[in-house]
Order: sequence, then C-alpha cells, then structure tokens
Amino acid sequence: MLDVTHLRIEPDNIDEMVSGALAASGVSGFEFHLHAAPSAEIKSVQLPSGRLTLFAFKSTGHQFVVDYLPFMTFDLPLEGRIQKSVKGVELDLDTSMVAACAPGRVTAKLQPEPFGLSAGRHCFLPEATAEDFLEPTKRVEADATAWSVAAGRSFRDLMGYAHSEFFDRNAVRVTQGRARLAEALILDHLTEIMAAATSIPVRSRPGPRATLVAKCEDFIRAKYAEHISVQDMATELEVSVRTLQAAFRSTLEIGPSVFLASIRMEAARHRLLAPRPGDTATSIAMECGIFHIGRFSQRYQRVYGETPGETLRAATNG
Repeated sequence: MLDVTHLRIEPDNIDEMVSGALAASGVSGFEFHLHAAPSAEIKSVQLPSGRLTLFAFKSTGHQFVVDYLPFMTFDLPLEGRIQKSVKGVELDLDTSMVAACAPGRVTAKLQPEPFGLSAGRHCFLPEATAEDFLEPTKRVEADATAWSVAAGRSFRDLMGYAHSEFFDRNAVRVTQGRARLAEALILDHLTEIMAAATSIPVRSRPGPRATLVAKCEDFIRAKYAEHISVQDMATELEVSVRTLQAAFRSTLEIGPSVFLASIRMEAARHRLLAPRPGDTATSIAMECGIFHIGRFSQRYQRVYGETPGETLRAATNG
C-alpha cells in the first residue's frame, strides 16, 4: 500500500509543519511565507524503492528559504512561474520548462498566473541516491539547470501520468507492480535528462533553432511509428535538411535521425514495461517503427542492461 500525504499549509500550521515532517526528512533552516493567499496544498508519495518521492502543489503564491535541502529536485511548473536560486544559480521557470537542482541552499518564489493560481509537480531524489544515480559523465555542470526541449517535454508528459495514477485516483488501489513500473519509467527519463544536461543550453526563451527542434519533436512523436525520413521532417517544417540538421546539432548535439531512433527506443521501452496479451518483443518493436530487430536488441541491451525479451518477460510475470 502506498501512503499519499495530503498537506494543507495555512498560517496557523506552518510552525507545526516545519518542526514535524520537514525536520524528520532532514530539511534544515526552512522558512515558509504565504505572500498572496491563505493557504497552499501539497500532495506527496514515496515510490516503492524509496529512491524517488513525487510532489504536486497548488497555491495562490508562496515563497520559502531552506538552508539545506538534502534532495536533488526536478521542478515542472504547470501554472504561473517559479523563481528559484540554488547555491547562487538563478532560474526563472515558466510552464514550458523542467529544472534540475542539486542539494543545498534553496530560495524560491512561486508567482501565480493573473487569475491567481500557481501549480506544479516535483520529483525528489535523496542526496545519497542522487550520487549513486548519476554517472560522473552525466552530472549537471552547474548546480541548477533548466531545459525547454526534448527529454524535458516527454518527462512532463510522464509526470502527468504519474500525477493521475497516484494523486487523482485512489493510490491505495495502485499495486506495487504498477508503482514500480511508474518509478522505472520516471528514473529512465531522469537518466535521459541528465545525460542531455551538459549539452542543452539554458535559456528562458528558446532561440529559433531550439524552436525548430521542438516543432520537429512534435512531428516525430506523432509519426515515429511510420516510415519517416529526415527529408520528411524537413518538408513538414518547410526548411532544408541542412537547416534541420544544424538546428539539432547546435541544440542537442545529435542529428534528427538519432533523435528519431531515441524516441522509438523510448516508446518501445514504455510498451515492453506495460505489455498487452499476445505482445512479443518483435511485435512491439515493429509497432514503434523499428524494423532492424537485431540492431534494436543490441542497442536496447546497451542502454537498459537487459534484452527486450527479458524486459517483456519480467513485466509479464510481475
């Protein structure tokens, strides 16, 4: 059974919250201020392995300071903005962005939209877990980094699924197997995000090349199961192949064909972890637009440490 915490923070219970749940989790020097409304609502759930905690919040505006936050956080604004400082690195996050922030001192101000709502989602990795989770070559070079393209966009979609699974529905009915599946998918996406972190530039307003890449990603995600080429992508976006390739290489340091292969691999991973009756590793690969099965199996094993068939068998028997 998963324990979902539902906390409503009001002026008369802030002290109790600080001395209770936050102190128990290792947070020190926490100051919380409701600057535009009488309350904020926070939901949280720790997933089965204990490596990952999910949060969702709604507020009409608040700010906080933490002398030391012993978690690595991934922030996804849904309404309003989050202005955040992590160990001296300043971020201004809008609803198109994902931010990764290292453990340490944090100050944040949540600004509501004009109609009065600030909302978002977070993932928390305990500090020790974050050290084990991130390979040295994949660590964020700065203490806080934000993205608005590629892995961040798919991660937002996945977090929407997790929010629905654990917070909108009755989480008590979520089986351990389904919870482990969600956890595996989220950790996979975090690995992708952190792998890209050293090459994707931080920018609040994406330039024309990043915008072109984002539009191409939308096209790829809609058509990845079909036979599409780089020329098809360029034609759809009304640019030359050379322009599209340059946009990808300057933004992601990979070409559009490699990005397409990664999207197909991601889709296959999702399907293998959540199979339907009669599925085989080959049928799932072909459903995701993958027809070089031997090459797919080799690459999949390099990325995930197991063959597609092993993933499928574990998901079917679990």
